[in-house]
Order: sequence, then C-alpha cells, then structure tokens
Amino acid sequence: MNRWDRAFWLFFVLLEAAIIIGNLFFYSLIGVIMGFIVIVAGFAKVGDHVFHKSVRSELLENKETMKKMANWLNRQYELTQGLKNIHDSRIHKLDGKRTDLEEQVERKYRELAGKIIDLENRLSLVSRALLSQSKKTVQAAVHKSSEAVWEDITQLANTSKSVSTLSRGVKNKVLSVHPDRIILRSELTKSERTLLKEEFSHFWGILRAKKKLHFPKDIQDPKLVRAGSIIISFLARLPYIEHSVKPRMLHLMDKDTHDMGTLKAYGGS
Repeated sequence: MNRWDRAFWLFFVLLEAAIIIGNLFFYSLIGVIMGFIVIVAGFAKVGDHVFHKSVRSELLENKETMKKMANWLNRQYELTQGLKNIHDSRIHKLDGKRTDLEEQVERKYRELAGKIIDLENRLSLVSRALLSQSKKTVQAAVHKSSEAVWEDITQLANTSKSVSTLSRGVKNKVLSVHPDRIILRSELTKSERTLLKEEFSHFWGILRAKKKLHFPKDIQDPKLVRAGSIIISFLARLPYIEHSVKPRMLHLMDKDTHDMGTLKAYGGS
C-alpha cells in the first residue's frame, strides 16, 4: 500500500467517524446520506484496490513469463550463434581444402601437360625415324637366324589363343609356351601336340636356303611331316612369309608384307 492509499483510508476513517458521531448528536437526513456516500466510496476504493491487485498479479505473472521467454530466446540465440560459428569454421576449413585441392590439380595438370608435350616430342622423333627407315631397303628376312625366328614364333604363340591350319582350317589351341617347345591341343582330335624348337629350325633352314618351301614335298622326315601342317601355319603368320594353299607352299619375302599373326596369299595385294 502506497502513501496515497494510506492517506485515503485515514481520511476515510476520520470522515466516517465524524459523520457517525455527528449523527449521534445531531441526527439529520443529510448526515445519513453523506455517511452512505462515504461508505460507498470506501467500497469502491476496496473494489479498486482488489482490481488493481489482481491486475498487478497478472502483470507480475506476465513479466515472469516474459522473463522466462527472454531467457529461452537468449539460450536459443546463443545456441544458434554457436552453430553458426561451427558452420563458419567448417566453411573456412572447406575453403582451405578446396584451395589446396585446386592448387594440387593445377600442379598435376601442369606436370601432365609437360609429360604430354614431352611424349609428343618423342613420338615425333620416333615417327621421323620410322619414316626415314621406311625409305631405306628393309633388311632381307633371309638374314634372320633361327633364334630370331623362334622368338617371333613364341611371340605369336603367346599372343594367339589358337592357330588354324592353312588347308583345312583346323584350330589348334595354344596351351603353353616354353623356351624349347610349344604345346597345343587340336579341336578336331582333342589330342595334345608338342612342337619343338628344332623342328621349326629345320623348316626355317629349308625356307631360308630355297626362298620357298613346298610342303610336304620338301620335308623328308615322316615325323616332321605329321607336325608340318601346324608348323607351316605358324610360319605363314610371320610378317615376312607369304603362303599359298594349292599347293601348300611358303614364300620368303625380302621385307615385311603383313602384320604379325595375319595371313597373306603369295602374290596377293
């Protein structure tokens, strides 16, 4: 209760006491009416006090609620600010990593570009060398040794899954290649066959000496005749040997006329 309320109630009590005492000694209608008016004013003041007390109570509750809400908002703001700081930190780290990655990519690109330029230069040199070499006479295959021919044969066997005979086209699957022999399996008879290095050397010796080989006319050994159809099939697929089927003949050329592993008919385009 503030000082104005205390002053009102003091004045109210004194006035009401004066009216009551005055009515006791000097009773009049005006005194009674004034007494009622003062009583009504007191009740009004009491009602106003109760009303303001209720309003103040609601205001205090609202103030407390607003205070709690403000505290909650402050906590949410702090939480949001913390998340923002974490996000900003991650973005900063990602920017740093992206910058490092771009620098690495650019550095790798420069290195790769340099290697490509160097490779192009080397290819250009090789191309010029091959072009220059193609203008010269190719060394005659007749000068190839048996060892060199065997290396070509084993290379062909290692890169080919099978070799077909020239006349009948029977496939012979390459099973294994060794320093001194090649093992195959015929798809017709399903039997395995071993071709020896010295057998190829015998055929090559005849071909190199005569520049052609008529099979089986030029082969005297019956054992070599049995393996000869496969041996001449390998030899015919060397780049410097052409063939004919009727009769079965191999022709030694002065230079490569076709790719390794392919066939070319003698005198053909």
